[in-house]
Amino acid sequence: MKTLYGIAGMTLWTSLVALVLYLFNAHDYYNHFGWAVLFGFILLIAHVVNMVIYFNIAGKEPYKWFK
Repeated sequence: MKTLYGIAGMTLWTSLVALVLYLFNAHDYYNHFGWAVLFGFILLIAHVVNMVIYFNIAGKEPYKWFK
């Protein structure tokens, strides 16, 4: 059950990041190198935070679906 909570937390965080990027019109600046790099780093940080959220919620054995 912890795995589902971890996935739910990641989904919530990813949705929040996507909403903020959308509100800042990040999709309009993909052809500007500086903005694209900045948004790329934001997405990388979002991915790292997703991993931290998942492993903090799911614990030490997150991939055991069946016992």
